[in-house]
Amino acid sequence: MANQRRSLSKRTALAAFFFASATMITAVNIPASSSIHHGRFAFRSTGTVDLPYRDASLSVDERVEDILQRMTIEEKAGQLFQNILTMGANGTFANGIENSVVGKLMTHFNLAGTVDNTRLHEQRWNCFTANSFSQRPESLGPAAIRDAKLVHSFADIVRQKYMAIGLRSSLHPQINLATEPRWVRISGTVGVCANLTAELVVSYIKGFTGPDGFGPNSVTTVTKHFPGSGPGKNTTYPIHLIPFKAAIATGTRQMMPYNSRPIGTKYEEVASEFNKDIINGLLKEELGFQGIVVSDWGLITDAVIRGQDMPAQKILNAGVDQLGGEQRIDLILELVQKDIVSEARIDVSVGKLLHEKFLLLVGKADFVRQGAEAQRKAYTLLTNNDNVLPLKSAKHSKFYIESFNKTYMESRNLRVVDTLAEADMALVRLQAPYVPRPGDFENVTEQALQVAIYQAVPKVVDMYLDRPAAIPEAAEQAKALMANYGASTDAFLDIVFATNGSKPLGRLPFDLPRSMAAVEASKEDVPFDTENPVFRYG
Repeated sequence: MANQRRSLSKRTALAAFFFASATMITAVNIPASSSIHHGRFAFRSTGTVDLPYRDASLSVDERVEDILQRMTIEEKAGQLFQNILTMGANGTFANGIENSVVGKLMTHFNLAGTVDNTRLHEQRWNCFTANSFSQRPESLGPAAIRDAKLVHSFADIVRQKYMAIGLRSSLHPQINLATEPRWVRISGTVGVCANLTAELVVSYIKGFTGPDGFGPNSVTTVTKHFPGSGPGKNTTYPIHLIPFKAAIATGTRQMMPYNSRPIGTKYEEVASEFNKDIINGLLKEELGFQGIVVSDWGLITDAVIRGQDMPAQKILNAGVDQLGGEQRIDLILELVQKDIVSEARIDVSVGKLLHEKFLLLVGKADFVRQGAEAQRKAYTLLTNNDNVLPLKSAKHSKFYIESFNKTYMESRNLRVVDTLAEADMALVRLQAPYVPRPGDFENVTEQALQVAIYQAVPKVVDMYLDRPAAIPEAAEQAKALMANYGASTDAFLDIVFATNGSKPLGRLPFDLPRSMAAVEASKEDVPFDTENPVFRYG
């Protein structure tokens, strides 16, 4: 193989050997409630009842089938990308990350360190970027020791540490052979010997898989760079496949091809990641790999070749499932909209990614259930005039809503209207007011809107309390006033309609003052001294 493109440095702050980096993957966020009839599942969801994809008693294939048919093409496209998630100062995300998660529906990120203080970053050949993690040699160290048991032990330790901080995927091991001394990526290899590399990668993958086989206690591995390309043009091709055959036989979950092209072989002379003969032919058909194929970084946007949609199409047609270092969701959508790539082809790759998540128990149903239960229990009922809550039924009522998604509310069988004149009741979600700088305590426009709602129809107010709020008007005028401390729309509706017996069991963790003047008159360092609060602690 001859390397036709530069190697892309993707060093992260969490380093393990085999030129390691770590990946965070999250469960796809699909609305819990919808009305759907498809395939072998037919039902109407009216709340937080378990949907088929949440039912752990079903097979993974059945759950994937169910969730795939609920996903929009935008949500599917978001699954096909993995990019670098750059951290800002003090554990914050750098600019642009929110758009990737919320706007582009991406759920896979390669974690990188802070960008605001570059002197904290080690050089890419320095293994001690691990900081508080175990600091061990790069992969050439185990190659020098030649102890497969030691490699297994290290991989098992890294697996446990990754899981402890929520990392479920790794962008390693790298098992290219170091046959060309001038190659820039040698520090991430296990040296020049194919048989030693094969022996150590088996132990490495087993360590990341864990003692119980691949499942909820595993970290998925991305073996790279197939098919051993990159070191130089005069390499002996069959030798480079030996470590990859061992990795596939051991159960590596994912594979990353390289940015090079075969020359003088039976395969098309295009880079491996664009090469259908290499990926679908050699990797999948000849070697039997059926896992996820992840591209190397920046193949679409690093170089524009007859438009960026062309390489995206070529990569997908070659058999790649996920594009690394990219977030061009729009290109996938365009290819599908123009019938250049079918949605069925997208489903194949998304299905593989979801299958992996279900096996890893990313978004484990029990964990999600416990979180949702806590949201409901924490709700604090502050006022309930005429015992308006819980509402008996949504069947014969029309609702005016503020700060809720209309489509989602309708999926919960609420009749949502656009004007107060049409409504029987208003459901309003507010945030605790605060004093902006500069400006007044109250937003006059918002205040007028709330008064209009109060005067028109009975109003149930859901107030998000991230601080003690001075809300006497809401307390006086709302038919019912509830406080939440971070809750989903589902949690709110379940409390309002007492779905499955849901009740607000929370108690105020602080006083709610009557006015800003009362706040200013209280002592900053003394608890429970707010004069005449609207609601007392507890």
